Amino acid sequence: MEFWDHIEELRKRFIRIIIVIIVLMIIVFSFKSFLFDTLLFGPLDPNFITYKFICQIFPKSGICTNPFYINLQNLTISGQFIKHISISFLVSLFLAFPYILWELWMFVKPGLYDYEKKSAIKILINALLLFIVGALFSYFIIVPLTINFFFAYQISPMVINQFTLDSYFTTFTTLLVLIGLVFESPIILNFLIKFNIIKLSTLKKQRKVIFIVILIIAAYITPGGDPISLTIMTAPLYLLFELSIKIAAKSEKKQKTI
Repeated sequence: MEFWDHIEELRKRFIRIIIVIIVLMIIVFSFKSFLFDTLLFGPLDPNFITYKFICQIFPKSGICTNPFYINLQNLTISGQFIKHISISFLVSLFLAFPYILWELWMFVKPGLYDYEKKSAIKILINALLLFIVGALFSYFIIVPLTINFFFAYQISPMVINQFTLDSYFTTFTTLLVLIGLVFESPIILNFLIKFNIIKLSTLKKQRKVIFIVILIIAAYITPGGDPISLTIMTAPLYLLFELSIKIAAKSEKKQKTI
């Protein structure tokens, strides 16, 4: 294919992507009550599944002994309408992401060798799954704990915490994306080991040091730093590290046998 043929092919794929996003956006926009009251505002509800689970295991936790009720504030005339549109777009973009990857993959696929296709497919699928797991972990664990901590935290009884719509969604989306990217660490470490930037043997020997580093990162990400929140955040991050080592060791062993 000539250069302009490639451009035309890419243009057609982008048009299909835009159509899919618009259709999804219309559908998502129509389900306002489910989108906001059930899904996005779920962590604001004292009966959210995460709070119930924590209270069953740790009944004396502050989440259980001091139930909270949060009402968000809108400070601009068109704030709620604009937020409805922008959130609908972001959710539709998230839902369309697998399709976007597929369209881009079909565009670059003809120019790859067979072994490159197999490697690329594995990386794309694993990266997508890890990001989704990270986003779900953030939604069910990190976001609720963050909201609860900041709502309960006061520098003085004279100051009342009242969240705005914008601040809530900024925190919500930032945590989802941040934790989603953190969960990509197995793939990133695998690349670093594969290109000899980091040695696998070094990682194995420095497990204790890495655990402390992970603990510090978890303490920074997790608001409050209480033992429950810290444990909930540290455990999956360290498991991701161990998963990275196993994947890298398997890949290294496979290369030696070839």
